[in-house]
Amino acid sequence: MAISSSKFFTSIALAILARAVAGQRPVEAQPQLPVVSANTSCLVQKLKGIGSAPPQFDKGKYKVKGIVQPHSGSEGDSEVFLLFYGEHDTSATLYSSFLREEQKGLRVYIGQWSTFKTENGHLTPDELPGGLATHRKMLEVFRRVQLEAPLLLEADEVQAAKPVCIWQP
Repeated sequence: MAISSSKFFTSIALAILARAVAGQRPVEAQPQLPVVSANTSCLVQKLKGIGSAPPQFDKGKYKVKGIVQPHSGSEGDSEVFLLFYGEHDTSATLYSSFLREEQKGLRVYIGQWSTFKTENGHLTPDELPGGLATHRKMLEVFRRVQLEAPLLLEADEVQAAKPVCIWQP
Protein backbone atom coordinates (compact mmCIF):
# COMPACT_ATOMS: atom_id res chain seq x y z
CA MET A 1 0.00 0.00 0.00
CA ALA A 2 1.75 3.15 -1.18
CA ILE A 3 1.11 6.31 0.76
CA SER A 4 0.34 9.30 -1.38
CA SER A 5 1.76 12.23 0.54
CA SER A 6 -0.19 14.76 -1.57
CA LYS A 7 -3.46 12.98 -0.73
CA PHE A 8 -2.37 12.85 2.91
CA PHE A 9 -1.72 16.60 3.13
CA THR A 10 -4.93 17.35 1.19
CA SER A 11 -6.95 15.29 3.67
CA ILE A 12 -5.30 17.11 6.57
CA ALA A 13 -6.10 20.49 5.00
CA LEU A 14 -9.74 19.48 4.47
CA ALA A 15 -10.07 18.22 8.04
CA ILE A 16 -8.54 21.41 9.43
CA LEU A 17 -10.86 23.53 7.26
CA ALA A 18 -13.90 21.53 8.38
CA ARG A 19 -12.99 22.03 12.03
CA ALA A 20 -12.41 25.75 11.48
CA VAL A 21 -15.85 26.12 9.85
CA ALA A 22 -17.40 24.18 12.74
CA GLY A 23 -15.74 26.57 15.21
CA GLN A 24 -13.40 23.93 16.61
CA ARG A 25 -9.67 24.22 17.09
CA PRO A 26 -8.41 24.50 13.49
CA VAL A 27 -4.87 23.25 14.11
CA GLU A 28 -5.40 19.52 14.49
CA ALA A 29 -7.23 16.65 12.85
CA GLN A 30 -7.59 12.91 13.22
CA PRO A 31 -4.95 11.14 11.10
CA GLN A 32 -6.07 9.04 8.16
CA LEU A 33 -5.50 5.26 8.05
CA PRO A 34 -2.42 5.41 5.74
CA VAL A 35 -0.71 7.80 8.17
CA VAL A 36 -1.54 5.59 11.15
CA SER A 37 -0.30 2.51 9.26
CA ALA A 38 2.96 4.23 8.26
CA ASN A 39 3.62 5.45 11.81
CA THR A 40 2.78 2.08 13.33
CA SER A 41 5.07 0.35 10.82
CA CYS A 42 7.96 2.61 11.85
CA LEU A 43 7.29 2.20 15.56
CA VAL A 44 7.26 -1.60 15.23
CA GLN A 45 10.39 -1.67 13.02
CA LYS A 46 12.49 0.64 15.15
CA LEU A 47 11.27 0.02 18.71
CA LYS A 48 10.45 -3.70 18.80
CA GLY A 49 14.06 -4.64 19.57
CA ILE A 50 14.09 -2.53 22.75
CA GLY A 51 10.68 -3.66 23.99
CA SER A 52 8.93 -0.35 23.23
CA ALA A 53 6.85 -1.26 20.16
CA PRO A 54 3.16 -0.31 20.27
CA PRO A 55 1.04 -2.68 22.34
CA GLN A 56 -1.59 -4.78 20.57
CA PHE A 57 -5.18 -4.51 21.72
CA ASP A 58 -5.89 -8.04 20.57
CA LYS A 59 -3.81 -10.64 18.76
CA GLY A 60 -2.82 -9.05 15.45
CA LYS A 61 -4.83 -5.86 16.08
CA TYR A 62 -4.04 -2.36 17.23
CA LYS A 63 -6.55 0.04 18.78
CA VAL A 64 -5.32 3.57 18.06
CA LYS A 65 -6.52 7.11 18.69
CA GLY A 66 -4.60 10.07 17.35
CA ILE A 67 -4.29 13.65 16.22
CA VAL A 68 -2.13 15.31 13.57
CA GLN A 69 -1.22 18.98 13.56
CA PRO A 70 1.19 21.28 11.73
CA HIS A 71 4.64 21.22 13.34
CA SER A 72 5.45 24.65 14.70
CA GLY A 73 9.19 24.29 14.10
CA SER A 74 9.14 23.51 10.38
CA GLU A 75 6.80 24.54 7.60
CA GLY A 76 5.25 21.63 5.73
CA ASP A 77 5.99 19.10 8.46
CA SER A 78 3.28 17.59 10.62
CA GLU A 79 3.39 16.29 14.16
CA VAL A 80 1.43 13.12 14.87
CA PHE A 81 0.41 11.81 18.29
CA LEU A 82 -0.87 8.23 18.44
CA LEU A 83 -2.24 6.49 21.53
CA PHE A 84 -2.09 2.68 21.36
CA TYR A 85 -4.22 0.73 23.82
CA GLY A 86 -3.12 -2.52 25.41
CA GLU A 87 -5.40 -5.48 26.17
CA HIS A 88 -8.75 -4.57 27.73
CA ASP A 89 -7.81 -0.84 27.60
CA THR A 90 -5.91 -1.24 30.90
CA SER A 91 -2.72 0.33 29.56
CA ALA A 92 -1.68 2.59 26.71
CA THR A 93 1.37 4.14 25.09
CA LEU A 94 1.38 7.62 23.55
CA TYR A 95 3.92 8.20 20.75
CA SER A 96 4.89 11.42 19.03
CA SER A 97 6.36 11.52 15.55
CA PHE A 98 6.98 13.99 12.76
CA LEU A 99 6.02 13.54 9.11
CA ARG A 100 7.91 15.16 6.29
CA GLU A 101 6.95 15.08 2.64
CA GLU A 102 9.98 14.58 0.40
CA GLN A 103 10.52 13.62 -3.22
CA LYS A 104 11.42 10.10 -2.10
CA GLY A 105 8.08 9.83 -0.26
CA LEU A 106 6.87 10.19 3.26
CA ARG A 107 9.43 10.15 6.08
CA VAL A 108 8.48 9.36 9.66
CA TYR A 109 10.73 10.69 12.41
CA ILE A 110 10.00 8.92 15.69
CA GLY A 111 9.91 11.21 18.72
CA GLN A 112 9.21 10.49 22.38
CA TRP A 113 6.71 8.13 23.99
CA SER A 114 4.92 7.90 27.30
CA THR A 115 3.21 4.98 29.01
CA PHE A 116 -0.04 4.94 30.96
CA LYS A 117 -1.58 2.37 33.28
CA THR A 118 -4.96 1.96 34.94
CA GLU A 119 -5.38 3.26 38.48
CA ASN A 120 -8.81 3.64 40.08
CA GLY A 121 -10.47 2.85 36.74
CA HIS A 122 -8.64 5.57 34.75
CA LEU A 123 -5.51 5.65 32.65
CA THR A 124 -2.83 7.62 34.50
CA PRO A 125 0.81 8.38 33.66
CA ASP A 126 3.23 5.57 34.34
CA GLU A 127 6.32 6.89 32.60
CA LEU A 128 6.74 10.31 30.94
CA PRO A 129 9.87 11.62 29.21
CA GLY A 130 11.76 14.82 29.93
CA GLY A 131 11.20 17.58 32.43
CA LEU A 132 8.12 19.34 33.76
CA ALA A 133 7.28 21.16 30.49
CA THR A 134 7.41 17.90 28.51
CA HIS A 135 5.34 16.20 31.21
CA ARG A 136 2.64 18.89 30.94
CA LYS A 137 2.63 18.78 27.13
CA MET A 138 2.29 14.98 27.02
CA LEU A 139 -0.57 15.05 29.53
CA GLU A 140 -2.39 17.74 27.53
CA VAL A 141 -1.91 15.78 24.30
CA PHE A 142 -3.05 12.59 26.07
CA ARG A 143 -6.30 14.31 27.13
CA ARG A 144 -6.96 15.62 23.61
CA VAL A 145 -6.15 12.29 21.91
CA GLN A 146 -8.50 10.39 24.23
CA LEU A 147 -11.42 12.41 22.80
CA GLU A 148 -10.86 11.07 19.28
CA ALA A 149 -12.62 8.07 17.79
CA PRO A 150 -10.53 4.87 17.81
CA LEU A 151 -9.20 3.16 14.70
CA LEU A 152 -8.78 -0.62 14.64
CA LEU A 153 -5.74 -1.56 12.63
CA GLU A 154 -4.82 -5.07 11.50
CA ALA A 155 -1.17 -6.12 11.75
CA ASP A 156 -1.09 -6.92 8.00
CA GLU A 157 -2.03 -3.29 7.23
CA VAL A 158 0.99 -2.22 9.24
CA GLN A 159 3.29 -4.65 7.42
CA ALA A 160 2.06 -3.35 4.04
CA ALA A 161 3.08 0.25 4.80
CA LYS A 162 6.57 1.11 3.52
CA PRO A 163 7.57 4.57 4.81
CA VAL A 164 11.11 5.75 5.42
CA CYS A 165 11.59 5.44 9.20
CA ILE A 166 14.07 7.45 11.21
CA TRP A 167 14.84 7.03 14.89
CA GLN A 168 18.06 7.95 16.61
CA PRO A 169 18.26 6.69 20.19
